[in-house]
Amino acid sequence: MIVLSMTLNCSTSHHFIIQTTMNFIFTAEQSNAIAQVNIDGQEVVIRFRSNPDQEYTFVTENEDAMAEFLSNPGDQSIGQMYHRWVREQVLIPTAALTAV
Repeated sequence: MIVLSMTLNCSTSHHFIIQTTMNFIFTAEQSNAIAQVNIDGQEVVIRFRSNPDQEYTFVTENEDAMAEFLSNPGDQSIGQMYHRWVREQVLIPTAALTAV
């Protein structure tokens, strides 16, 4: 399930910024490791199925590519892609990560 919300911020100089928050909720069949991913600009919050009450916050500069993958992962594992993103520093933790 994907939930999108959009915020329109206007300034006095007639410029505007559209900020999109994307929330991806996965069933156990879709991912046995990751329950939810929220992308809000460059901030990414992940909840793991093993500890759904704990949020892990990351930053990224590739939010569009992440959202595209999460929208349609096909046969690829969402959990394996998460590990790849962390290893390649596409996702950078904002605090020390512990094993989940």
